[in-house]
Amino acid sequence: HPQLHLNCPQKWAARLGCLADGCIRIAFCSSYSSGSADFTSLSSYNRTTIIVAVIGGLAVCIAAIISLGEPLVAKIVEIYFPGPTHTPTIVTYPQSLESTPTPKTFVTPTVTPSNTPQITPTPTLTAYPTSTPDPDVLPACLEVGQTWTSPVDKMKMVCVPKGGFLMGSNDEDRSAKDNEKPQHTVYLDAYWIDQTEVTNAQYAQCVESGACSLSGRSASQSFPDYYGNQLYDNYPAIFVTFQDAVDYCTWAERTLPTEAQWEKAARGTDGRIFPWGNNQPDNTRLNYSRYLGDVTAVGSYPSGISPYGALDMAGNALEWTTDRYHQDYYSLYTSWLNPQGPKSGDYRVQRGGCWDSGPWSVRTTMRVPSSPNFRALFVGFRCALADSPSK
Repeated sequence: HPQLHLNCPQKWAARLGCLADGCIRIAFCSSYSSGSADFTSLSSYNRTTIIVAVIGGLAVCIAAIISLGEPLVAKIVEIYFPGPTHTPTIVTYPQSLESTPTPKTFVTPTVTPSNTPQITPTPTLTAYPTSTPDPDVLPACLEVGQTWTSPVDKMKMVCVPKGGFLMGSNDEDRSAKDNEKPQHTVYLDAYWIDQTEVTNAQYAQCVESGACSLSGRSASQSFPDYYGNQLYDNYPAIFVTFQDAVDYCTWAERTLPTEAQWEKAARGTDGRIFPWGNNQPDNTRLNYSRYLGDVTAVGSYPSGISPYGALDMAGNALEWTTDRYHQDYYSLYTSWLNPQGPKSGDYRVQRGGCWDSGPWSVRTTMRVPSSPNFRALFVGFRCALADSPSK
């Protein structure tokens, strides 16, 4: 058939089949021509011819079918018995299954690819949402400019991130005393420090709680009702001893700052002499040199702010630190990782100068030794808080 498009072996097999078919037809035609229509009436020659042709034809047909195979049968069916037109679905089996002559049994293996992420249930968060953190929980101190308000006394605190800074004075500072030298690098972990000195109103809360005691003096240098008058609630608590300051910071769940913590908060990391830089002080930056003749409200000099946002680190009131005093502390000690001061000594260190101090006394490096029982109308304090170890 012209539409079969057979290859060479298939063509010859088909021709042999047609030849066998022709032999059979010739034998019968010869018989009919002689008037013998019955096979038994044929001559022995014609009967032998027919038998041989039939056997040969069957053999050739069987060979042709084997040679042609499945494609020829499918093609014949397509030509003579056309069905509805459709697109066959091609199914590709794994190589291992295609080579198996037995009926295919598909077993789905349990395979977990190494690069396929495992889906786990979304955990139920029990912590506070990050968008609305609990204001009473101390955040991690990570960068300059962070603030946090203590839930105990509502003191605003500023963050001092971890790192090193220059502590003490160098020879270029002609106002420096020997106890400020040599200048050295100190490393501190992150911590928080009160933005201002502790106020009268805040100290009164501690007194009411029974954790703090009154100094027994209600007047300041020029205000006879300094304690107990609401006009001075936002003024620094003064006339306090070292222990008074410790008691308050303990009640407020904080501590007194070390000398190193106080100085870093006041001057930053660039070795500046004053909180605002190296320019000489004036009465727009701080309360000093008896310009007002007394303490003033905390935070009254924003232009004197320190690099970390602390206020009144120069002037207004001298401030207690937790360190004991030693004249040669800077030259005797060699470990400057979170220093806690000398292990012994009769005096504690005060820092920052006060309303009565001259320019040289309000430098960030000035160290004033004082008896722990010392009280004065120009002595106050502020507290510090170490960053949580888990952060």
